[in-house]
Amino acid sequence: MLTEKILNLIKKQIESFEDEKLLERSKNRNIGVIYTPKQIVDYIVSNIIRNYFLEFFGSLNIFQADFNLEYILNKLDRNQQNKEKLSKMIKSIRILDPSCGSGRFLISTAEKLYSIYKIVETELSNFEIKKAIIHKNLYGIEIENSAIIISKLRLIKWLLTTNEKNLNSHILTLKNLKITNIEELIDKLDLKFNLFNLDFLLDSNFDKFNIIIGNPPYIENKKIRDIEYKKKLTKRYKTAYRLFDLSILFIERSIELLENNGYLSFVLPNKFLSADYGIKVRSLLLNETEIKEIINISSLPIFQNAATYPIILSLKKDKQSIDKEVVIKTFNNVNELSEKRSLKTLKFNQKLINKFPSKVIPILGNIELISYLFRTFDTFGETIKDLRIIYRPFGFLKYKKYFDNISDSPQSEDDLLLIGTGNIGKYYVKFNKSIKIKGKDIKISYFNYKSNFEQIWNDLNSEKLIFREIAKDLTFYYDPGVFTNITGLYFIKIPSFDTIQLFSLLTILNSQFMNSVFKTLFSTLHMSGGYLRINGSFIKRLPLPKKLPAFLSQLGKILQLLSQLRYKLISKDSEFVRNIEFEKFIIKYYKEINTYHEFFNNLANSLVKLLFLDDFYLESNINYNILRDLLDLKNDLFKIPYKFFIPQFNIRNYKVYSLNELNSIIIEINKLYNQLCNNTDLLNQVDNIIKNNFN
Repeated sequence: MLTEKILNLIKKQIESFEDEKLLERSKNRNIGVIYTPKQIVDYIVSNIIRNYFLEFFGSLNIFQADFNLEYILNKLDRNQQNKEKLSKMIKSIRILDPSCGSGRFLISTAEKLYSIYKIVETELSNFEIKKAIIHKNLYGIEIENSAIIISKLRLIKWLLTTNEKNLNSHILTLKNLKITNIEELIDKLDLKFNLFNLDFLLDSNFDKFNIIIGNPPYIENKKIRDIEYKKKLTKRYKTAYRLFDLSILFIERSIELLENNGYLSFVLPNKFLSADYGIKVRSLLLNETEIKEIINISSLPIFQNAATYPIILSLKKDKQSIDKEVVIKTFNNVNELSEKRSLKTLKFNQKLINKFPSKVIPILGNIELISYLFRTFDTFGETIKDLRIIYRPFGFLKYKKYFDNISDSPQSEDDLLLIGTGNIGKYYVKFNKSIKIKGKDIKISYFNYKSNFEQIWNDLNSEKLIFREIAKDLTFYYDPGVFTNITGLYFIKIPSFDTIQLFSLLTILNSQFMNSVFKTLFSTLHMSGGYLRINGSFIKRLPLPKKLPAFLSQLGKILQLLSQLRYKLISKDSEFVRNIEFEKFIIKYYKEINTYHEFFNNLANSLVKLLFLDDFYLESNINYNILRDLLDLKNDLFKIPYKFFIPQFNIRNYKVYSLNELNSIIIEINKLYNQLCNNTDLLNQVDNIIKNNFN
């Protein structure tokens, strides 16, 4: 009864402190506290302890590919020499949680160590074993003192819950103790906790550890309000680079504190695997560690109140391990995780990562294919020397001051048209969609020229490519020099490129193949709803052939024209009411427009794939000579000037098709369509390439 009474008091005290902690957290949303669900904690702890002991017993015959901890311990129990070796290891093992919070990882670790102790220390009581684990094996650091108190209480509760008949003999002295006096309780039990109320990144100074585990705080650089603290971090850590997240500094400090061949396992936001700020921590991982596993749990509804997509990173500190294999597993639900039953597993050599742009670490897709691409092709940024990618041309702040430049009528023919992210589709503009920015709802409008905008106008009033910053897929559009933007869109400017080259590049960037490459490299930057963050630095890292075939340019022009027409058909654009003749034209070619679009889009996708993977296809039994001939065509088959359909705006580069001109282009597209569709061999080649699973 005494034990039960004390445990109930401890439970109430834990709940009291947790309420206090939650209250404190509600006052400060930027401390990066995210509680880890038990399933994740148990998976990490059992997995990393298993890997650690494999390091020392892996050469023995007692292990199997899918072993579990219990299996190993049962086998070791039958071998006295191995048992003695394990006993020595378990007594000296030091395991740290550098952001221990309220002790979830510590309790799970204590339970796993307890099961090992029971095998090798048969003469000790349960109470004595647990006390030894608390004294010798468990270490925790936490910046919040209230969390340290909860951790101590939980470990006391775990210590006293031993199911021993004689447990009360250990705690009779607690009979008259007020449980609120935690330190007195610790004294009465003669407990020594290795739990420290410190800042792990700046205040910790410890001997080396065998294993480091946990869930570091996730705090974006911009949310670290203490400027002096941020300066100290930047000076202290080489991975404090650009817009770093605080969690990656925990990786660097933990690697410093690991002994050689020690193990680490953290729950982390997946962004650092491909984001710009992660380049230095990725280099550190490749140079100092062997990446054992990356467990993708980003689709699990685990951190429901946090806008984060987590992975579990497990590694061994080892500078000589660049040839080791990285294993990446994806778990789609908690049951798969609990059963360690991943339906998607990737394996690749760690040294391949050095060949990827900025040492990006992909967690899905065809890794060998990505490796081939970057062995064979230079990146976009390396291939095009005068490449410029422009973002927020009017600056990053104070958008509202530019609203005065917006008008319904032009001030001069030098004006541009203001568009937003939502106005850009793949090869087309959504003219009827409003721009939402800073609480305003604005239609596509004139953005009036001012003399102090001259440099910006020089960048924007000539031909360029536009792409969306946030989209589910790569989304590019050719602009003859008409549009500008305040935020949400990027502009690609290449002075050395003519129109043919720009349209060829447009076709490549809008292709399924390039979309697949991008998602393989940068999928860790996805947002809710399947949206991706697509910024200029990522585009610069994509592979690009030096050859930009003219026929791809022709397809880009065809697809841009057809895509704009299709959008008008689908959206029932309000522009129709202002041009009855154009409406009749659209209706006349309704079926043909959709048919042509599907065909030429498939043809473009197959040609881009062949452009990058021709070496693969040369080894196949299928002859792709007709598609290769198309890639080798030198000139446009017929001229397609880029213009708009409705005389809606009156500025310099806003040119409009006449119906006769548009009708002539559709006739030429029809001729090309019939010519190509009558070639059965060509259709088979297109079909084979699209179905091929290289990407």
